[in-house]
Amino acid sequence: MEPYIFITIAFVGSLISAIFGLGSGFIVLSLGSLFIPIKDCIALTTILFMASTFTKTILYHQYINWRLSAIIALGSIPFS
Repeated sequence: MEPYIFITIAFVGSLISAIFGLGSGFIVLSLGSLFIPIKDCIALTTILFMASTFTKTILYHQYINWRLSAIIALGSIPFS
């Protein structure tokens, strides 16, 4: 039963993130950890965000300023 609850929480968190632009991590981690162990919740949330980011990149790749993205990525490497 827990996987269905986590999937529902992830969907609601992603929906809130799509509407407001933030908050999905807070919702998924805080509510998901009530139903599954926190280590599993962190791992699943990471996979959720990775899939979400990858999907958005595929959908909106023609609108991405790749030159600016490269500059930001190169600038962030020393500080990561």
